Amino acid sequence: MSQEPEYEGPGPATQRSGRNGPPTETESSRSRRAKAALTIGFAALTVAVLSAYLKPMTGYELSIYAATPLAFWVGVAVALLVSLWYSFAPGGRGRVWLAALALGGTAGVAIAGLPLIRSYFFIGSADALTHLGWVNELLAGVLNPFEFLYPGMHLIAASISTIGGVNPPLALQYAVLAFVPVYLVFVPLCVRVASGHRWALPAGLFAALLFLPISNISVYLQAYPTTQAIMLAPLVLFAMFQYVIAGRTRAEDRPEGRSAVGDGGVEGGEPRRSLRVALSRFGPITPTGILLVVGATGLLFVHPQQAVNVLAIYVLVSTVQFFYRRYDDDHPVVAHRPLYLQTVLFGLVFTAWIVGKERVSGNAARTFELAIGTLLGTNITGDEVTSRGDSLLAVGGSIPELFIKIFGVSTVFAGLAGLFMLASATGRLEDSLPDRNAIGKYLTAAFVPLIGLFVVYIVSSHSVFYFRQAGFIMLIVTLMSGVLIARGTTVLSRSISTRRALLIIGVCFAIALPLSIVTVYSSPYIYQPSSGVTDSYLSGHETAFENRATGVEYAGIRGGPQRAADGIYGNQTVVERFGGELEGPETSVPPDALRRGLPGYYNESHYVFVTTEDFLRDAVLYDGFRYSGEAFGAFASTPGVHRVQSNGEIRLYFVAANDSTVAAGDVNGTGATNATAGPGNTTEPNGTAGNATTGTNVTANATGANATGANATATNVTTATGAGTNATNATAGTDTGTSTGTGTDTNITDITNATDTTSATNATGANTTGANATDTTNTTAGIGGANGTTGTATGTNATIATGNTTTATNDTTTNSTTTATNSTTDNAGTNATTSTAAGTNATTGTDNTTGA
Repeated sequence: MSQEPEYEGPGPATQRSGRNGPPTETESSRSRRAKAALTIGFAALTVAVLSAYLKPMTGYELSIYAATPLAFWVGVAVALLVSLWYSFAPGGRGRVWLAALALGGTAGVAIAGLPLIRSYFFIGSADALTHLGWVNELLAGVLNPFEFLYPGMHLIAASISTIGGVNPPLALQYAVLAFVPVYLVFVPLCVRVASGHRWALPAGLFAALLFLPISNISVYLQAYPTTQAIMLAPLVLFAMFQYVIAGRTRAEDRPEGRSAVGDGGVEGGEPRRSLRVALSRFGPITPTGILLVVGATGLLFVHPQQAVNVLAIYVLVSTVQFFYRRYDDDHPVVAHRPLYLQTVLFGLVFTAWIVGKERVSGNAARTFELAIGTLLGTNITGDEVTSRGDSLLAVGGSIPELFIKIFGVSTVFAGLAGLFMLASATGRLEDSLPDRNAIGKYLTAAFVPLIGLFVVYIVSSHSVFYFRQAGFIMLIVTLMSGVLIARGTTVLSRSISTRRALLIIGVCFAIALPLSIVTVYSSPYIYQPSSGVTDSYLSGHETAFENRATGVEYAGIRGGPQRAADGIYGNQTVVERFGGELEGPETSVPPDALRRGLPGYYNESHYVFVTTEDFLRDAVLYDGFRYSGEAFGAFASTPGVHRVQSNGEIRLYFVAANDSTVAAGDVNGTGATNATAGPGNTTEPNGTAGNATTGTNVTANATGANATGANATATNVTTATGAGTNATNATAGTDTGTSTGTGTDTNITDITNATDTTSATNATGANTTGANATDTTNTTAGIGGANGTTGTATGTNATIATGNTTTATNDTTTNSTTTATNSTTDNAGTNATTSTAAGTNATTGTDNTTGA
């Protein structure tokens, strides 16, 4: 294949002839038209960004594509088409050509930054939330970066948050976006170095704009360090390419007696003893060589799995260099700088960093065990694949369809990369730039360990790892296909005109771009909901966590709230603050149990989260395949299921256990001592109690969540069945009220605004403020909230918590019966709960739970 010479643009006064005809227009007129078109392109992109900015995210969106104004997509499309046209324009060079490339790159950054443009609070509802929690812990000083396996991106985000004064979720999104320009700049530069052709930069840019490594299967355009490491890798590879070919010394220019290895040779029979000469056996020390080690180390701190891939490339390049220096001294590779020193240094840094890291050793051991298990036939993954395929069919899709949508364009470009490797391996790329072809051999050789690791991950059934590995492989595919496309213009121009060859390439990219861009973010197009996270989603979870009843575990529709807890607090903080994970062994609500009724399913009381995403995903996107809209409605109205919190984005329900013996009206299980729940009616949220028979030793009924400390249960409450001294030594919390009775109240502390407030022995609600115990938005009624039902308590001074209020405590009449009215929490507003007790001194309270 012959090398097309680099194009030198014509002078300003010259005319350029067409390939098959006379001159058609002057360079100046073409330049004016190009400038006008580029102005339109930049204006369209500006309008696109403004239109998206003016429509911020206000709630959970099932699809970021559908929720974004059409003007954004039209403007981006115009910008990309203008950029594509003038980037591949015949004779393209100079400032206009560079402006066209810049327009395309800027459009790519706008697509990658769409969540930021539209004011997403955060994007990424799984691993990304865990990474957000680590950023929070770094800022709080809880997490030591030197004990963290890959602190790179998190340190960048923490720095942005500290220096820029922005909140961690926003800072982490900025950190993610910062890697995108690196990717879009250095992929074309790598293609240019590896190709040397005039069309290398546009071919590399538009190949990069396809975002082939992003599959939304273990490689996401969000806070996901393996993605950021892949996007950083082109910088390291570019430095490697530049290092090996820059300053090369041809064989005929080497001093007599000096070997191709660059070992210093001998001079006058005396070996050189200097350190520089000794190190030159492994390669000269240059700024680019130092950058190779520093850049690779930075990539290691971003994500070690992709650092393994870079180290493998270093090793293979060094091996290729050693092979040719040993057996073929005339090959162009021999003239390249050896990469031995950088390979050894980075290998040492890599080893020193990962040694002792428990997560690395654990993953390595698990991968080995899974691989052995698969080879022995003990790991069965076919059933899981079949199950997912059946599920996809049930919602109107299929595995082949999904594969074409996600990997269709990638497969085509993988085919181009295969042709490149075949041509490189068979010597078909040899032309006037042998150094560039040598880089092709490096890339071809590097594919061996990359594919080898991919096979190991597949054999081990470690799906997360092999899809991450596939992401890095697609980076190399992007480079190879870009080189082949750049060189392909020369091949096509032999049969047709250069203009037509470029037109064909441009049309192919114009088709591939929308097919790839539509899969950059998860959406219904690929049968996935959007991963956007709202402020209400996290704040609602935080409210629930702060006011949870001790020992009550959480569950969710398709998973528990552990990720949300990680994002709010961080892993270590969750363990320290809540004593471990918040989820139980069964984090997802079974579909059948949701339909039949969860109170009969759980043996222990549970909190169950239902989010807007849950409903839109299952009832709308999946058309009720597992969880229908009717099931969601039936669940909310099932007896024994009580909504205790709602903020428009999440709803928290308390599901009573099938065999609960927790005292009536008690949140934390510290209510009436020695009380036995009546049959069929157990302790329920919102004060539902059934025939709870109590003895003496009745502890105050604290309603709400976490009624300890402030709003605490009273202690040492002594009562009398007749006239006498009531509520002696009752120590109240912050929100206290009066103690009533027929006798004299003594030794009551912290009585504030005692009119119509909750009794000191019955602290109410969560997050009550002021002396009058008024709940604020997003507060919870706890187990003793609204929806109180009639219960009969027998014994001396037995009390039943109704609503978020208290009944008459310390009545002089035994066997008092209280009745709660207007007790539905689903109704917005304040639901007054009236307690009517037989006897004297019955108190009337107000339900302080705000419904939704």
